This record gives sequence, C-alpha cells and structure tokens, in this order.
Amino acid sequence: MKPPVDSSIQSLLELKLLAIEEYFVSDVFTYYVPIVDGNENIVLDIIENLYNYGK
Repeated sequence: MKPPVDSSIQSLLELKLLAIEEYFVSDVFTYYVPIVDGNENIVLDIIENLYNYGK
C-alpha cells in the first residue's frame, strides 16, 4: 500500500507537467519505474520511433 503522500506528489507532478506541455506546446514523457542501467537506451528508441512515426 502506497502512503497518501505518494498520490499527492504524483498529482502535483501531473499538474506541473501539463503546464509544461501547454507552455512548450509539446508532449512530456514521464517514466515511473526504478532506475536500471541500460533502460535509457530503450526509452530513447521508443521516443525516436514515435517521433519518426509522426513524420
């Protein structure tokens, strides 16, 4: 069971990320998982594929 502060922080983060999206007229990608060496390459590949798909 997650402490209530976790959901409060996640809600506040979501509001701030939405504000950033509106300011930059762009998308924000959020990755909620433990940091594991090598995952950044997988995430980069996913984002690059999404970018190239939209072209």
